[in-house]
Amino acid sequence: MRDEEAKSWRLRLSPRSWQNEALQRWAAQFRGVVSVVTGGGKTVFAEMCMVKFRERFPNGRIIILVPTITLLDQWVVSLREELGVTNQEIACYSSQERSPKPKQVNVMVINSARKLAVKVAEKVDTFLVVDECHRAGSPANSLALQINPKAALGLSATPERESDDGFETRVSPALGKIIFTYNYAQARRDHVISPFELVNVHVDLLPDEERNYALLTKRAAVELRRIQKEGGSDEKLKRILQARAAVSATAAMRIPVAVKLVEQPPAGSATIGRCARKSSVKL
Repeated sequence: MRDEEAKSWRLRLSPRSWQNEALQRWAAQFRGVVSVVTGGGKTVFAEMCMVKFRERFPNGRIIILVPTITLLDQWVVSLREELGVTNQEIACYSSQERSPKPKQVNVMVINSARKLAVKVAEKVDTFLVVDECHRAGSPANSLALQINPKAALGLSATPERESDDGFETRVSPALGKIIFTYNYAQARRDHVISPFELVNVHVDLLPDEERNYALLTKRAAVELRRIQKEGGSDEKLKRILQARAAVSATAAMRIPVAVKLVEQPPAGSATIGRCARKSSVKL
């Protein structure tokens, strides 16, 4: 690749102060995890790191891991519009598409990357970018991290995993420690994100849902006592707690309550609805 081609990417937005500061820290070792509040500009920051990588490794290859196809599409749009990466330089890998050969930038849904990332990174200087990197901490997803990149960057609003030590044992060894944090208070101070008010709305469970929830709560208590007494793995307890969380996440009354809220928005405002499960969206 000629030098002029390596320099053809140029960020079309002016970097924010936090992005410049974080870039200095990342460029010191070409690895690390950056914790950025949602909406704070982590994709643009990653693109700044990509430019730095190409300056040092003009013939290098970039792999971007994302958790969903939706995020894959968002990354591709950003790469084109904000960094000037051409379609010919981007390869995509997911359950819906698979590039016949690697390119300069390879965007992969992490499920597909479990087997493909190692092949795409083979025998080439590689920059591994992992968006929502906390999701890469599971045993299955961490298979996508089994490469030896020249540079690595993890991005997440919440890098540490609450359910296990996957960040400490799988993500951090592959990507580096948390080197910079840009939280909500800082972003609000800098007028990067809008203020918001959080209001919790209580939703009743139906009788059968209440019974199921209570049963799972009792099972969780029994399993916790067993672990405390006998020791051993807590995987069964995690599965019980996940099943209990699913009861509330799929509660029938959530839908009519949500509809009621959407029908009564504050004057002059728009409404965005977010569902935790695809089944709820279809309803």
